[in-house]
Amino acid sequence: MKLLIAALCVGTFVVNVGQDSGASNTVTTCTRGDLRLEYNTSRVATGNLNLYFLIKNVGPDTCSLRGFPRVSYVEPHDTQPSVPQTNSADSDGNDSGGLRPGLSIPTARLAGSHGVVSFSIYGRDETNGNAAKECIKTRTMLTELPDVKGVFTLLLTPDEGNFAWCGGITMHPIVPGTSGTDPPNKAF
Repeated sequence: MKLLIAALCVGTFVVNVGQDSGASNTVTTCTRGDLRLEYNTSRVATGNLNLYFLIKNVGPDTCSLRGFPRVSYVEPHDTQPSVPQTNSADSDGNDSGGLRPGLSIPTARLAGSHGVVSFSIYGRDETNGNAAKECIKTRTMLTELPDVKGVFTLLLTPDEGNFAWCGGITMHPIVPGTSGTDPPNKAF
């Protein structure tokens, strides 16, 4: 009996640490067909404008996005005005999107069929105190997401208003959750 217990103790407790059954934890970059872009909300104050957007995964698999979107605008008669853009991870003053200072740009994971991430754009919607001589006003925004081939066209409804920028805009990185901020802003 003692021999059998010793054999069980020695022979059956072999454990492979750090290995799985072959499944991979690698998450691929999202593809254009997996995603939907939509306008979420805005915050406006004294000529400052913060717009928030959601990116939803409608594909079956978990995927990820990381980095800064690029946007352009289309005015009536298909003209594309020049709107200078800068990328900024941090926010300050009236700019309420982006990351808390000191945080690294995150890789935002979107669960299959329902994952949501967000980003925000900050700018000014009036010329007062702004070097811009002209402002744009349009309902159509074209968006490119990092490492995703293809362009998303977003058309605001009349109830949602217009994209109205005077001068340059500040793009914030894609972050987990729906608030356009990291850590998340509980107001959204």
